[in-house]
Amino acid sequence: ENKIDFIISPNPSNGRFTIKNDGVPFQKCELEIYNIEGKKVFHSAISNSQSQIDISSQPSGIYFLKFINQDGGSAVKKIVINK
Repeated sequence: ENKIDFIISPNPSNGRFTIKNDGVPFQKCELEIYNIEGKKVFHSAISNSQSQIDISSQPSGIYFLKFINQDGGSAVKKIVINK
């Protein structure tokens, strides 16, 4: 089983945060970030176990990070942007 698990820190953040893999290394994962209205505001391919993300241009609010791995598995976590 290729479970996706990741840690977001800090959370809440000012829009700049780190995602760290907690388990199976990210293998060509896609990261999508959606705002509370469901609009995609960020997309990136991720292949290392720690990545810096910067969505500080987005307004304060609740966002959802969705990881999709190459096997089609996915995981979603929430982050709060508070400026």
